[in-house]
Amino acid sequence: MTEPTEPTRSTEPAGPAVPSGPSRRAYILGTPFCGSTVFGQALGVSPAVSYLGEVDRLVQFPGTMFAEEPEPTCHHCELLGQPCPVWTEERVAAARALPYGRLMDFFESEIDGSVMLDGSKHPHWLRSVMDDEPVDRDRTVAFVAVRSPFAFCNSYQFRTGCPTWQAANVWRDVYYDAIRLVTRAGLPFMVVRYEDFALDPEPELRSACTLLGVPYDAAMPYFQKRPTHDVGGNYSVFAAPREPADQFSSDAFRDRLPEPLAERVEQDQAYWDYWGKPFGGWVDDKWQRSLTAADVEQVLQTPGLADVANLLGYQLTAEVQAWQRRQTALEAERTAAAASAPEGAPQPS
Repeated sequence: MTEPTEPTRSTEPAGPAVPSGPSRRAYILGTPFCGSTVFGQALGVSPAVSYLGEVDRLVQFPGTMFAEEPEPTCHHCELLGQPCPVWTEERVAAARALPYGRLMDFFESEIDGSVMLDGSKHPHWLRSVMDDEPVDRDRTVAFVAVRSPFAFCNSYQFRTGCPTWQAANVWRDVYYDAIRLVTRAGLPFMVVRYEDFALDPEPELRSACTLLGVPYDAAMPYFQKRPTHDVGGNYSVFAAPREPADQFSSDAFRDRLPEPLAERVEQDQAYWDYWGKPFGGWVDDKWQRSLTAADVEQVLQTPGLADVANLLGYQLTAEVQAWQRRQTALEAERTAAAASAPEGAPQPS
């Protein structure tokens, strides 16, 4: 399959009313592990869109800074060992000196693109921006990027070691706050479910382009082949090859990752295996193997979580039924393996 070179315009009917004006300001809201990096980078393929990455961390917003990474960087340039041509020291210093409500105007004056896309995710960051009464408020839209609460809890537990109920509370609180924020502010917004985007990105991207007022670019699913200079995000998405440019080694990439990330990236091998190929065709169901019955029950028992999930388009009953089918299949595999094992051999766990 060859990479398309000519962009095509969406033929879909107009979606929600988009703000007036020559440019857009867009913000992604969501939890960690919601797919915001791949979604933002795909949209950033359009010459009309500048995906900035996590602006809140760039300007060192106190409420969202990561203690282990006090100076967030362009990971693409960091992994290639080169200075970033976009986020220069002078530009970063100038941005940090500005009120939050003036940042998008500043970026538009400095960086190409009629759409400035902020992937910060944290609702309290966007709330601080809106509280600053930005003059471009009438050109602001939002994307609520979300992943199934079961899949999120699995990833969040893996990275933090927290109990399931705590991860479920995080999911519920962030998305309750995100929905409350965009509806109270009256912002046009779109929900982007990672499961839909990962399986078939084109419909999601076309709808997003309609909201942004830009044409869909057929090269968007090939975003991993292009250098990107957004701040922060998932390191594993930035699987940039060294020379020659058409080759990529996952082992070499892992060796360049900063500690302790190199020790916990095995789950992201799929990003590397599909480097250079169009994004899509993924079924995000790894959690069905990992979560126990007690984990699933804790997610379902979280007060208010099912209501928020329903508002975001999830059918938790169907997800639990899929988990049950997977558990039945896994148990059948274990039974068959035990029956065929030699006498005295260790039993499969």
